[in-house]
Amino acid sequence: MGLMDLEAKKELFATGQVFGFPVDLPAVLSQLQQDMRDDWYSDALAYADIFSDQIYIADVILGALNTWGGVYIGDKRVLRPIPKKHFSERYSLETDFFDRFVYQAICSFLLPELDHVLSHRVLSYRFNRDGGDEKYLFRNKINKWLDYEGLTYRFVGNKGALAVTDISNFFENVSSSHVIESINSAIDRVHAPGVKKGQMRAAARLLATLFNRWTLTGHFGLPQNRDCSSFLSNVLLSSVDFEMQYRGFDYYRYVDDIRIVCTDEHEARKSLQVLISLLREVGMNINATKTAVLKHDSGSASIDKFFPSQNQLVLAIASMWKSRSRRVFIRSVEYVVQILRECLSEGETQSRTFRFAVNRLSQLVEAGLFEVDSDDGVKLLQYALNSLNEDAVSSDQICKLIDALHPEDDFLDKISSFLQNRKLCIHDWQNHKLWLLLAGRRFDSEELRSLAHEILHKDPTTGEASAVMIWLQSINFLDPIEAILDKFNKSWPYQNQRYFLIAASGLSASKHKALHGSVLDKVLGTSRRSKKAYREDGVALAKRERPSFAALYEDIKEYP
Repeated sequence: MGLMDLEAKKELFATGQVFGFPVDLPAVLSQLQQDMRDDWYSDALAYADIFSDQIYIADVILGALNTWGGVYIGDKRVLRPIPKKHFSERYSLETDFFDRFVYQAICSFLLPELDHVLSHRVLSYRFNRDGGDEKYLFRNKINKWLDYEGLTYRFVGNKGALAVTDISNFFENVSSSHVIESINSAIDRVHAPGVKKGQMRAAARLLATLFNRWTLTGHFGLPQNRDCSSFLSNVLLSSVDFEMQYRGFDYYRYVDDIRIVCTDEHEARKSLQVLISLLREVGMNINATKTAVLKHDSGSASIDKFFPSQNQLVLAIASMWKSRSRRVFIRSVEYVVQILRECLSEGETQSRTFRFAVNRLSQLVEAGLFEVDSDDGVKLLQYALNSLNEDAVSSDQICKLIDALHPEDDFLDKISSFLQNRKLCIHDWQNHKLWLLLAGRRFDSEELRSLAHEILHKDPTTGEASAVMIWLQSINFLDPIEAILDKFNKSWPYQNQRYFLIAASGLSASKHKALHGSVLDKVLGTSRRSKKAYREDGVALAKRERPSFAALYEDIKEYP
């Protein structure tokens, strides 16, 4: 198809003929691409093959509308458990790329108007109204978190108290009907022409339809770890925000994290009582284990854990990274390593401080400013390995750290041994991350081949199985893929279908005949399309560019 075909399709979306409200196809895709960077089950190719083909995206959406009688219904979500601290779990409601696109389109359209009617005391996921780049739909999250910390840290200087809490299992307890009611109520308060409000209500109706396919149980549960869900939480909690403000409390919220600056401990306790009663009205409650009343003289040990940006090492690193000096950047390595070592040894890998340090170390390594074979590098790898069993909750960050340190085969063999000990491998998500780590390093062994065959034969629909498929592709061992050709069907989770077709692309054309009639439109052409997004060495993982020192400075200069 030519350029006019794409322009004509973009016009269909932009004029509201597809969903009943206007959609800027390229802008929504760029915003979705930003949101997907931190997915729990991030795509191995970062969907580069799909993002680069807007005609294909439009055709799939339009085809779905034809199939579903003019209404985009969406496909059934896949439930994946994600480990949390203290042996608990959260859920991940995994949906396919195209459902994610529609979710993003709805929120990208609603956000600019609904943001006007939210409380200014909500710091999270606010519309980036003055932003120059349309892909950044929300204001800088790091900067807004720093604002949140700064505004609430005032209790120390004021010699007052601070009520700190968060909402218990927020995304699991969200009522989809309450969300839609809150959106429609917010639309009533928006100053916009009637036509625009009608389009906004059309977006809300489409969202209600999608929720029927996506919720956790019945009418409860929003997809977690999605920017759109966090934005919708602002709309849902708007009544609580304004009521707390109306009652005179110095109240602030960042997603489900709430803080109230008070004159003394008694006011802090009172504010929590009021908050609990208001949250009940929207079906929520506070998390008792994360609730505290801090006094100005509580001591740094008690206060600092709620204010990670006040960590002296973090402040030192942030200051050093504002320098243009290569020498100063290198000096920051000592502090980055110290944070990582302390967090790993103390089990604080879920902290913002740990994520901050992992990201900084990754950037230093990629820029050639940290020697991975140094004593520090070797020690960090050992700390990370020791954390796998106790800190499954942080598997994504630990795997990112390990990968950044470019481990040798003898270390990867220990990862392999961990996977082979099925008594240890109790978390599907952790196993998924470890297989992808091994795929990225093209690590191979007979024991792993045997295990991969066993996993796919037992159940090819698990999260671990999807990563196994990418690992098999990375080492070009496709016997286990060929062995389950007859098992492939449209009921598999989207990611498993996609990864299977990526791996199966290495099989001969004659083998593909077994798949005829079994491939959904949403994954049709994956084997052919995906190859252009592979790494230079032919592995089906997203390409990465090594930044220069100058590029590193440009990348981080706006960080805190």
